[in-house]
Amino acid sequence: MPFVYLTEQGAEIARHGQSLEVRAEGRKLADMEIHHVQGLCVFGWARLTLPAMELLLSRRVGTAFLTMDGRLKGFLMPPRPHNVRARLRQYEESRDPQARLRWARLLVEAKLRNAAEVLRRHGYNHPESGLAGQAGEVLAAADRVREAADLASLRGIEGYGTRAYFGGLGRMCLGDLAFEGRSTRPPRDPFNAILSFGYVLLGNELQALLEAAGLEPYVGFYHENADGRPSLALDVLEQFRHPVVDRFCLTLNNRRMLTAADFAAGPDGGYRLKPGALKLFLAEYDKWMRTSPRQQRPSPREEIRAQVEQVVGALRDGKPYAPYFFES
Repeated sequence: MPFVYLTEQGAEIARHGQSLEVRAEGRKLADMEIHHVQGLCVFGWARLTLPAMELLLSRRVGTAFLTMDGRLKGFLMPPRPHNVRARLRQYEESRDPQARLRWARLLVEAKLRNAAEVLRRHGYNHPESGLAGQAGEVLAAADRVREAADLASLRGIEGYGTRAYFGGLGRMCLGDLAFEGRSTRPPRDPFNAILSFGYVLLGNELQALLEAAGLEPYVGFYHENADGRPSLALDVLEQFRHPVVDRFCLTLNNRRMLTAADFAAGPDGGYRLKPGALKLFLAEYDKWMRTSPRQQRPSPREEIRAQVEQVVGALRDGKPYAPYFFES
């Protein structure tokens, strides 16, 4: 049980020896040995006792506090490592237009090639979907990335490739949840709701990993730096959006593990998962992140950790950054 997701409102998390015990309304909901816990995510409202906090910190287990729709409220984290050299280089490169462009080209090219590979795989298994055109457009955009003279032109190339990808995503939705175009803040349909929620979960995990590695999650290269925006976490996330989150959401949809009845519309017109469906989503998400797609290959969670190490090595030691490519 590497990551624990707590959604029970009003629950208490207490220490019991070397374990965490979760109770609510006099009932014990879970008892988890600390050495099995990689991270704790608390959704909504729950009480964490001081002994439980001390156990989490002593074992270097980070805790994220989130709203019920996945927005980060804050972290309880052990002290970050003394990675001053990497952080100083990070600040320097974030102010250097050529360094930012170099990082951004690598990240965007990986994002687009990964998107094209998602389309290609689905088209191979479902030739009736006719995705070759969209995959070709995305690859053509990826081929133009290295020609981008500045971040503005690079964003134009990314936008073209991403629109082509999302044009094919709807054809990959074979379950109850349809996709007719990307919508955010709020997501206007159930499939967009789970896409956004998945991106938020993975972004929060990346933010915690970058923080734990001694980097500054809020100072990035491709995404503009702004108060409250974890730009570096968003930079790294770009490589994983389509091969990790989108494929997970497609799996839930196409296997009909979620249906339209599992969502509620909010007053703003956006959709969110109902409590029971939220628990299913989180359980399946953690399983997806821990499972190797093929026996000899790392799991998605191992892949994102490897990418954080790549970022650290590039900044601290000047090693070339090798982005993540979704392999055939």
